[in-house]
Amino acid sequence: MLIKRIKEFIDITIFYLVTNNEDLTEVLDKINEHYKINCFELVLMLETSELKNEALELVKKYPFIDLKIILSDNENPINISFVAKNIGKYSSKKNVCFCQSVPSVDALVNARILLKQEKKSIVKIIDSSDFYNGRSSVEELNITGNFDAEWSFLFRKKDVLLVEDEIYNESNFILCLTNIERRLHLSNYKTFIHTSNNVYLNTKTKIQIQKVNTEKLKEIVYPQKKSGNNIRLDQEIIKLIYPTETYLVKKEQCNTYLNSFSKSSLQLASLDKNYRALALVPAYNEIERIESFLEHIKDHCDGVILLDDGSSDSTYTSANHDIIKLKVSKKRTEFNDLENRNILLKLASFFNCEWFYFIDVDERFDERFDTVFDYVDNSKIDTIAFNFVNLWNNESQYRTDMFDTNRTMLSGVFYRWRMFRNVGNLQLYSDNKLHFSTTPYVNNELHSGIVLKHFGYLDKQKREKKYSFYKKEDKQEILDYEFILDNTIELENVSNLEQSNINSLIS
Repeated sequence: MLIKRIKEFIDITIFYLVTNNEDLTEVLDKINEHYKINCFELVLMLETSELKNEALELVKKYPFIDLKIILSDNENPINISFVAKNIGKYSSKKNVCFCQSVPSVDALVNARILLKQEKKSIVKIIDSSDFYNGRSSVEELNITGNFDAEWSFLFRKKDVLLVEDEIYNESNFILCLTNIERRLHLSNYKTFIHTSNNVYLNTKTKIQIQKVNTEKLKEIVYPQKKSGNNIRLDQEIIKLIYPTETYLVKKEQCNTYLNSFSKSSLQLASLDKNYRALALVPAYNEIERIESFLEHIKDHCDGVILLDDGSSDSTYTSANHDIIKLKVSKKRTEFNDLENRNILLKLASFFNCEWFYFIDVDERFDERFDTVFDYVDNSKIDTIAFNFVNLWNNESQYRTDMFDTNRTMLSGVFYRWRMFRNVGNLQLYSDNKLHFSTTPYVNNELHSGIVLKHFGYLDKQKREKKYSFYKKEDKQEILDYEFILDNTIELENVSNLEQSNINSLIS
């Protein structure tokens, strides 16, 4: 469970030093293809200004990687000490990873878990057995000064800010990071070395402060020669060149992505606005409900992003309401709920919005209870659960005995994670094509007082249709759907559902 949660919310900025154009393409391809994790960003540190034009052109091809590019001025090479001390300018995450080569997802996740579990720690990652084979021990790699191995250094961002306000003439990437590491050792930090097979506590370089005079230690472990070019930390020697107000490619990237759909309609001005909460809505053959749904949802969000999954009716054209900021229609080859919701997340990534939530066309908010806007200003939460009831036979009753599908149910009320803070490009990762958690991550979670009424089982005809649909589409046989056709059921009046019922479920 911890590994899953870390993958969903890894909270890391990766800093990567780019030395040539091939290097640039390689790292972007690797991240784009293999990084199936959420809540990370990539900062490309360009070694020379000659790489600038190529980098700015190349980023257009990767709209779903959270990217920044920084570059030193012409007189000074990129200085990792400066980057580290001013890291708040370049990183929006709580952890930072400085890489010679980008580590695998598994290595990064395991190192992140180690950093979470060990206080006052630093993690060095060796992500290839090629570097470790042939050496008698991991200490040999470190103590012999054998820096041909490509390390990644994982720090907490707040820890990096502890290093002194000094810049040194650090001749290579690893030496610079080793100096930062040693400065933290002066505050009794420990270094763990993480390989593909083992984790080691690097006791060889751990400094026992209580046994040695601190000033003497500084003479031993601090770099002795300061930079001769009189660089100060308050100088703007490193510039953020992407993204900037004068160089934004979001609209161009959005238009390119929209061209991959059979139909699309975008309120172009919506990409320039700021929103509190946008609703992400998948739809298929919803001609009977789409207009009433949009009229209902307009009071519960700042806008709608809608995906029509190749409906055979006129759902797409009937979805005509000012609340819709973007709608697209794709060609349907099979029902794949996971794919559809991930498409919605990609579409959402082009908008400036604090919160997103998923809602289906056959769901309505119970307006007697809390609304999404009761929670959007709470800075202490990132993920929100909604409560649900399944309406049965008419709109005044809900079923109370559907435990087979909702193990969290209490007297007919169950909850699902639906709303989440926008922390960058996000995706859902699941082995199931349907029946999965519909938030990309769970972090700083809250079970809300929001209630949704589900109309999908409202009458016998709808239940039979839903039953046939699931029996056909659930090829993994995740659930047994016989409960949908049960004749002996327990019902409760919706009017009897009060805040006390919701509070008892929350508690």
